Order: sequence, then structure tokens, then C-alpha cells
Amino acid sequence: MQNSMYQQDSQPVVEQDEISLRELLEALWQGKLIIVIIAIAALLLGIGYSFFMADDVYESTAVVMTTPLDLSIDSESESGFIDYLAQYPTLTTETYLYQVKDPAVLRATIQSLELKRDDGTYWPVNQLANIVDASNVEKTNLIAITVRHGDPKLATDIANEISTQFTAFISNNSRRQGMQTADIILEQLAAEEANMQEKSSELTDYLQEFGSIDLLKNEVSALVSQITGITTRLNTLEAEIEADTASLTSLLAAQSTDAQIDLGEYSVILDRTQSSDERIRQLQLNLNSGELTTAMLQLELVDVQTRLLANLTTRDALTAQQKTLNTKQQDLQIRLNEEEYRYNALQREFDLSRQAYSAYQSMYQQALQTAAADIGATSIIVASEAIVPVNPVAPNRMLNIAIAVVLGVMLGVFVTLFVAYWKKSKPTATVGAGGKA
Repeated sequence: MQNSMYQQDSQPVVEQDEISLRELLEALWQGKLIIVIIAIAALLLGIGYSFFMADDVYESTAVVMTTPLDLSIDSESESGFIDYLAQYPTLTTETYLYQVKDPAVLRATIQSLELKRDDGTYWPVNQLANIVDASNVEKTNLIAITVRHGDPKLATDIANEISTQFTAFISNNSRRQGMQTADIILEQLAAEEANMQEKSSELTDYLQEFGSIDLLKNEVSALVSQITGITTRLNTLEAEIEADTASLTSLLAAQSTDAQIDLGEYSVILDRTQSSDERIRQLQLNLNSGELTTAMLQLELVDVQTRLLANLTTRDALTAQQKTLNTKQQDLQIRLNEEEYRYNALQREFDLSRQAYSAYQSMYQQALQTAAADIGATSIIVASEAIVPVNPVAPNRMLNIAIAVVLGVMLGVFVTLFVAYWKKSKPTATVGAGGKA
């Protein structure tokens, strides 16, 4: 039941839609004359505007080839401030592209070409900027400088002049940056020279007061060599003392008290200038064989005792001398360490100051060279000069006429439908207070 009612209700709606569409088409057909008239009028307006009202616009393009440029100065110093002074902005193609329309470039172009308005005043920079466009040719380092103007010759002149002024602008910028950097470096150079002289004076005063550090090193080295010699001698003496002590023990064990001979009777043993062999030969002449053996043992015992006593005395003297020298060497070594530290500190400060001064000198020379060089002429090359265009790029007459016709047709359709609607619409009766129409 509900479905049938829905179908009954929906059918009139479909018929009403079909009638409305038919009426729409009939209205358009009946108003075709209006549509055609308005379209023809729009066509005539488009033709009139394109051929008689719109000014011709010519486009001229100059192409320049750029070279990315890094003007940073080489610095061998480890100082961060010096490295900072050595930094220059890197000129990339994007940087060049932005600077083409720099006010300074445009102002110089206006002055050079004497671009003036009707009242005799020079063009404002914005007026020139509005007709200039700079673009990067895709995947190249080429920049196209395009000028659009009603005068083809003037458009060409402006494009070529901008490329010339742009080259000069880059050179002037690099020259100005070089001079600014050179002035800053020159101030630092003077300050570093004064600092280097101060460090040199401190080092000279130290050397005059304490002398060369090498002399103190040589003195310590001589003491070390002397102590080493004494140590070697003591080691030899210790070996001799040990050997003599062992020999003395053996001799004392081998000799009996009863068998000893009073050698005082023999003057040969009192003569210490003779060798042991000579004394033994003399004893052989004065003693029999039994007494000779005893005398020889006793003589050897005296020699060992004498040598042992001499070695012990020498060892004690060398030990005392070694102790004295060790103390002196330690004191000198401490003094050497202190003086060497002071000397190295002064020398290091002087060397750093000298390195910084040399770095500033090198940077100053490079900055002057950068300021003197014509960077623009080497980094900006006019790859293609602008030529006078023959055909205008605007207005696009055919496009303007087509747009006028389309707009005329649309306006005609709107007017036709509006008139049809106005004719068929009826005023709605107003219901009064009593509820009657």
C-alpha cells in the first residue's frame, strides 16, 4: 500500500522534471536570436580590443652564463676567529638569480639608459622591476633575463644593459667585500704584531736572565755521565772487594800462626816501590824453601789486605761523592724542569703569535687580490645578447576573440533563460487576515 502510494507520488515528479527540461530547451531555442546577437557583439568587442585598443608587447631575452664562485680565503691557522674572517659567501646560481633584480642593478640600468617618464623624471625601480623577469634555465647554470615592453628596441636595450650592470654589480660586491675583509684583517694584523713583539720581548728577557736552557741540560747530562761512571767504578770495586775478601779468608785459613816469619828483617818487603815478583825473587835469595813458602803466603796476605783496605777506602769516598752528585743532579733536574716549562710556555706563546701573524699576512694579501680582481667578468659571461623582436608576444588576438565569443554565448544564454523565467512566473497572491486569498 505504501509502495503504491510512493509510486503514485513519484510519477508526477518525473513528469514535472521532463516538462521543465523541455521548457528549458524551448526557451533557449526561442531566444536563439538573443544569444547570437550577444555573441556577435562580444566577438566585435574582442576584435576591437585586440586589434585597436590593446597595445602590442614585445619580449626580448638576454642569456648569461654563471660560474659558482667560492671566494673564501685559504687559512692554515687553527684559530676559529681567523677561519671566520676567511669565510666569504659562496655565489651559487640561485644567488645570482636573486641578484639580477637587485635595486642597485635596476637603478644603474635606469641611469645608464636614461629611462624617464613623461614628466622628465627617471623611472622608479618598481616600474622597471615589473617588466623584468629572471629565470634559471633548467639543469644548467644559465640565467635568462627577459624584458617585456611595448617598444621592441627599448626592451632589447634594457635586457642587454641589465646583463652588463649585473656583471659590474657582482664585481663591485666582491671588491667591496674584499676591501672590508682586508680592513678588518689589517686591524688584527697590527694587534697581532704588537702581541708578537711583546712575546718576543718576554722570551728575550728570560734568555738574558737565565741563559740558554741547553746549558742547563748539558750540565745535568754531565752530572748524569759522572754519576754513571762512579756507579760503574763502584760495581767494579764491589767485585774486587768481594774477590779480595774471599782471597783473604782463604789465606788466613791456609796460614798458621807458628809458621809466620818476621819479614821486618828483610828490607825488600819494606821497599813498596818494587813489584811482588821482584820481592819474591829477593826472598828466594835469603830464605830456604820452607820459609819461602810461608813468606810468600804472608806477603800475599799483606798485599790482599792492603788492596782490600784501599778498595774499601775508595768505595766509601766514591759512595759519598755519588750521594753528593745525586743530590746535585736532582736539584738541577728540578730546576731544569721548572725552567724548561717556563721556556716552553714562552716559546709556545711566541710561536702561536708568529703563526697567527703569518696567517693574517697571507689572508691580507689574498683579500687585496680579491678586491683587485674583476670577479664579475670571470664569473658572469653573456652567453647570448638580446636581439630586437619582430613579433609581439601580446596581446594574443585569437585567444582574446575566442574568450570574447565564449563569454558572449554564456551571457546570451543567461539573458534568454532569465527572460523566459520572468515571462512564465506569476505573482503569488497574498493571504489576508480572514484567511481568503
